[in-house]
Amino acid sequence: MFPSRDPVLKKTIHFQMSEKTIRIIHPFLVDYIALKIQFFNLSCHHACLDFHSVLWNTEKKIFSVHFVCNKCGKFSQKCCGPIVKFVRTGVFTQLTAIVDFYLDRIISIRRKLRAGDEIDHPLASPFLKPLWQAEKEEHSLLLSGVLSIDGVSVAGNTKKLWPVSLILVDLPVAEMQRSSNVLLEGIAECVENPSTQFWNSIQPLILSDLQSPRGVLSTCNFKLRCVTLTADQPFLLFDNIDILKAKRSFFGLRSHQSAKSCCYCLSDGTFYKKDGPNRHDVRNGNLTVEDSRQGVNGFGPTASNAIHVILPYECPIDLLHNLGEGAFELIRKELFHPHPNFEPRSAMFKTNAFLEQVVSEVVVPSSFGDLRQCRNGSDKIHFFRIKLGLAAINSDSFSLKGRLVVIALSLLTNKMFSNSKCSPLFDTQLCASSRWYLAEASEKYLVTKVHETLYHLPHINKLYGNVAPLSTFCFESSYQFALMGYSTRMTRNFPETVCSRVLLHNSIRKELRRRADGTPSPGLKRFLALTPGIVPQKMDFKNVINNLDPEDEIDNYSRFPHYSILNLSMGKLKSRYNDFNTCDDFFFARGENDDANFYRFIAAIPQNGSVRVLAEPVVELDRNTQFSSLKESVQSLDGTDLYYGCEVVKFLELYEGLKRGRLAGSRVILDPINIVSQAAYLCLNDYSFVLLAAVHAELNRLGRNYPINTVMQEDLTLQQSATTAKQLIYSKT
Repeated sequence: MFPSRDPVLKKTIHFQMSEKTIRIIHPFLVDYIALKIQFFNLSCHHACLDFHSVLWNTEKKIFSVHFVCNKCGKFSQKCCGPIVKFVRTGVFTQLTAIVDFYLDRIISIRRKLRAGDEIDHPLASPFLKPLWQAEKEEHSLLLSGVLSIDGVSVAGNTKKLWPVSLILVDLPVAEMQRSSNVLLEGIAECVENPSTQFWNSIQPLILSDLQSPRGVLSTCNFKLRCVTLTADQPFLLFDNIDILKAKRSFFGLRSHQSAKSCCYCLSDGTFYKKDGPNRHDVRNGNLTVEDSRQGVNGFGPTASNAIHVILPYECPIDLLHNLGEGAFELIRKELFHPHPNFEPRSAMFKTNAFLEQVVSEVVVPSSFGDLRQCRNGSDKIHFFRIKLGLAAINSDSFSLKGRLVVIALSLLTNKMFSNSKCSPLFDTQLCASSRWYLAEASEKYLVTKVHETLYHLPHINKLYGNVAPLSTFCFESSYQFALMGYSTRMTRNFPETVCSRVLLHNSIRKELRRRADGTPSPGLKRFLALTPGIVPQKMDFKNVINNLDPEDEIDNYSRFPHYSILNLSMGKLKSRYNDFNTCDDFFFARGENDDANFYRFIAAIPQNGSVRVLAEPVVELDRNTQFSSLKESVQSLDGTDLYYGCEVVKFLELYEGLKRGRLAGSRVILDPINIVSQAAYLCLNDYSFVLLAAVHAELNRLGRNYPINTVMQEDLTLQQSATTAKQLIYSKT
């Protein structure tokens, strides 16, 4: 038998099937066969298994199925309304496996939190802190879970699915956001949006699975508490179709175009909302519960049982949908009209053809892909905060007030994605500036998603420290995998099949991760090298530099080999010795005194069991001369416009993740532990704007030294002469 420690994998997987069946059950496993796997034969456990007979089998009866009337909430297969089918998997077995795997790191985070050394983790926030502080013993854990109930549709299927899933906040931030660590409680299937009656009926099932059991491991015991909910917010499409109401029906709130229906305030606006009294100020605690019971202040006629567990005004704002599919999408479509008949809300974002050129000149790391296509919410966020943000700073292709809105929102988003150090007023003033200019141009910009972001994000960020890690990025990634590759003809037992696939998929990835952390065999190493993302990237380096340019030679290091590619957990650094047109050479790092700076990567130098990075720093130009054109334009404003314009410029100058400078021409040696993230840049004349470009909300700053992996690939390239090598390094202008 396959020697697995994963309880889900033990329960669901055997090895007596045909190759044909493996392709039906899990397309992911076809990769194993195509690569001649040898994962089993050559794994670190050295299991004696015949490759031709080692195939997967899945038991599909590890869940229960419940039928609930969407109109009255009764458990029945026939009733007065549409029937919602809820496939319940339960999370306790999955949770036990995750806690067992990450226990050492969970305990380590707890110790750092108590010592005050882990200030950037979500558990250090005012809202999440009280739960773990109530722990009486170090090995008696009170875990925090964030629930999600987003709705998704499947092409060719008239029924929609609503996965009910959860993430464990106690993990390291990067691990918390891995899609394989999303816990699946169940999936609801129906022809219409689930009602408040449905959620009220299945809430006891969900809470009993989440909060009732107490887990016991060999060295600790744990109990999970669902502390909050993150989900998409509905918005009005161009054809007036209201979609994805799961969050509103969960809390029993009226539709988003109703007065006082905002989750966070009592704004009287309908389709477009401005300011209103905050719920946490005027309807705190039991007052909101009473509002739900009476159906007033934005609540519908059916009271929600969820209000007793989670209050709507304490939920994190979802950046993926509120920004990527909300504010950023509105502005992007006005800047780049999708079709000739598109009617902009105002002339604030009317552009000329020069904007396209400036946007195309912004260089982003290759890990972002082609952002101009804006294929999904994540791409839309990255395109706006990096490409459009740098273009707005350096181009007058559209109105000044429109530029100030784009700059403010891009700074706000970059700060959350990189955990940059900023003034306490950073969020408040940038949101206030954006909503002032947008409301002044047209109230039609203030739809529900934009309203939530610009009016309530500062308070929610104070509550959670940073809402980016708690947004729905990992949930959407998990759903994308779970729902792809199905035939439109599959109509029976569809949610059961999806649940089986998710559990199997997550168990396989955890088992691979467990083996990779041990002593992986050469076969497993080759497999992991061809399937990036299954396990976290450890540091490795490759492509030796045979002819180093004289200015890149440093005493005491010249006798060691230099490599042109360095793979880190935060991404790949590739110097111009490897690729003349590389876009992966700029990065952001912090020094011993926590001072921040940008650098250009030149080479990785392994020496005496450790690695050092050879880099060229970026020297910042005189701050008094920075953004001079933008400052002059802002001075043409008056009144409140001038005040908010000056505020945007002030925080633009103070933001540590953006620097206007030029390459210093000198060389420095850095420790890779201080490298935070890759960087994007825009070259203008004799200087560059360099912007911190973290891919996700994780800061990517490591708390320990990197292990050195075996060089994955022998150097077969870059056999250039010294003359050719000199051409690969030059000062960027």
